[in-house]
Amino acid sequence: CNGGAAGARAPAAAPAVLPGRLTLVVGNKAYSSWSLRAWLALRIAAGREGFVEHVVALAGAGSDAQRAELLKFSPTGKVPALFDAEAGFTIWESLAICEYIADLFPEAKLWPSDPAVRGLARAVSSEMHSGFAKLREALPMNVRREGVPVNFVGLRKPGVGEDIARICEIWRTCLECEYSGRGKGPFLFGHFTIADAMFAPVVSRFATYQPSLPKHADRYCAAICRMPELGEWVQEARLEKAKIDQYEF
Repeated sequence: CNGGAAGARAPAAAPAVLPGRLTLVVGNKAYSSWSLRAWLALRIAAGREGFVEHVVALAGAGSDAQRAELLKFSPTGKVPALFDAEAGFTIWESLAICEYIADLFPEAKLWPSDPAVRGLARAVSSEMHSGFAKLREALPMNVRREGVPVNFVGLRKPGVGEDIARICEIWRTCLECEYSGRGKGPFLFGHFTIADAMFAPVVSRFATYQPSLPKHADRYCAAICRMPELGEWVQEARLEKAKIDQYEF
């Protein structure tokens, strides 16, 4: 999932806060799927100059030194974390960060405007946030990988096929929602929303591990992969030197 300069783009949003007010702490871009979710929402809403980015290498994951470093930025010792200098506090957890961004940048329309559809978008985002453990474990995100051999062993692990099928079902439900703005954009609810940010790392995993997908899922994955913002993340990931061996199989 290489991203690209000519793909679908979310509507530009005029930053509603001063540059430098927001600092987003993320992990290695090659691996940190939770960081990508928050980063993508903030990058769409605030633009390249609308926030400061701080990358913490995760190559020492699990060590006391690593946790001590992460605790400087987040009370959980995990990334991502968003610091708002004006408000004087930190928001952690990817979905909570996305909600906060949506409040700061209402013009970005990170949730659908229709209440019923917004409820659906929140439901699928929450399901992604709390579910699909089998897929996460068997198919770790590594955006530097171009693709693994077809029938990768992780795809055959118990529960992975069921997770993939459920994700494709979610996407179909959103894409076919009569209020979703279908025909006005390629994303789950027409224009880019937090729901797309939550599923972007799954799209990256599908690009790497290449499961067989229905046509509607293939089209949606292609739309996400064409996003220039995602291409920016991938290109920066390729410049990283740190590696986590268990994600480099």
